[in-house]
Amino acid sequence: MFRVPTILLTICSLLLFSNLSYADAGERKVRFSGNLLDNIDTRPSVKELEQQFTLVTKKMYNPWEKEAATYSGILLDELVDKFAKEGVNKILFKAIDDYQIEISISTLKAYKILLVTKQNGHYLAVKDKGPMRIVFPDYDSSKKEYEINLPLWMWMINRIEFH
Repeated sequence: MFRVPTILLTICSLLLFSNLSYADAGERKVRFSGNLLDNIDTRPSVKELEQQFTLVTKKMYNPWEKEAATYSGILLDELVDKFAKEGVNKILFKAIDDYQIEISISTLKAYKILLVTKQNGHYLAVKDKGPMRIVFPDYDSSKKEYEINLPLWMWMINRIEFH
């Protein structure tokens, strides 16, 4: 007799907490370091970071997840223009699990690269490979250069260094 209310309570709790995890994901802090301009907040939340830029939103196919999604975020070239000192020639991205990639400024200028903060309108929780990701919004599997750049797609980014 008590099973139905217990089941309903459990379902309601799961729904509430899953929505809270998306809301809290925007409050996750990211760390910036390296050759930064003066007065740059080196520990903004994802939401605070977004407020400094015009967000780009694009529906696209993600070859790693083999599905389309709508991604919102910051163009990397704009991030460099606003945060990095002159002479920076590469950016190092580090993930929560210490995985890292490096993107040269020449690659950044050659391709549109998006630092994703939201997927399908929701901030990226860690369980969704957040708090930030890198995607190439103009991905086209028929073009060799995009296949070569697939290793630069990254998720769970929480640290960015300018060198």
